[in-house]
Amino acid sequence: MSDELFDEMLRDIAKTLKRMRMLRDEIEAYFTRMMFGVEELYEDRLRSMSSEFEEPLVEIRDVGDEILVLIDVSGVKEETIDVRVGEDTIVVMGETDIRKVEEALRGWHLARTKRAYKGVYRLPSKIDPSSVVVEKKGSLIVIRARKISS
Repeated sequence: MSDELFDEMLRDIAKTLKRMRMLRDEIEAYFTRMMFGVEELYEDRLRSMSSEFEEPLVEIRDVGDEILVLIDVSGVKEETIDVRVGEDTIVVMGETDIRKVEEALRGWHLARTKRAYKGVYRLPSKIDPSSVVVEKKGSLIVIRARKISS
């Protein structure tokens, strides 16, 4: 085997090892970002559980000429849900019966018998409060509002 062929093989091996290190670094960075996201969500939920209010999970979407807000209020009694809307914020409040939460979480329990939910959400655009439509679909609150054109 010639030195030239051997040198070419060593270069190929070095390139392959370099590419493998790069891929390993990318995979490690991906999982690190993913774990920070999970830890952040977990810390937020723990913080909300130790506070006076628990904040419901929310997704806010800017959809053309309207804002769509989806709020998960699992376990909240529908008759206690209160939605208040301003030009650039939405406030959602409600209470849950902890016994239902205990059943859903298979025996995990909290010391309180009632739990208050409260979420204050800043909207990405100003809305017309008179255009707000609130629908309650099981544990999901769907809020639609027309944006105020600038």
